Amino acid sequence: MKRLAFLLALICCAMPSGPAAAQPGDFAPFWKEFAAAAKNNDKARIASLTKFPYEYRLKKLGPGQFDTIWKTFFPPSMLACLARAKPVKDYQAESYSVFCKKIIYMFSPEPEGWRFVATGVDN
Repeated sequence: MKRLAFLLALICCAMPSGPAAAQPGDFAPFWKEFAAAAKNNDKARIASLTKFPYEYRLKKLGPGQFDTIWKTFFPPSMLACLARAKPVKDYQAESYSVFCKKIIYMFSPEPEGWRFVATGVDN
């Protein structure tokens, strides 16, 4: 009986739960949420789905500086694109990218779950 209790305790402690439990394979629910936030122009929700500190122009921005990121990378035309875009899985890493005009939006798994992590230029 003691062994059973020990095994159950071990299993419960080893099982992840909540947002921190997101595994790389769980991108689809994250993307559905991110795309809905883009469609609804939901700045607060997109901020909550962004990895901080966010590196921008050689500076590390915290959540309180999200307006800089928002104004730069999420104008209405990009939000509309993100709302309907189809993510592309990176074949070399466990990450996804979304292409909107000449901007690449990158997403990767973080300890707290999938997050928007960076942008790049699509040449």
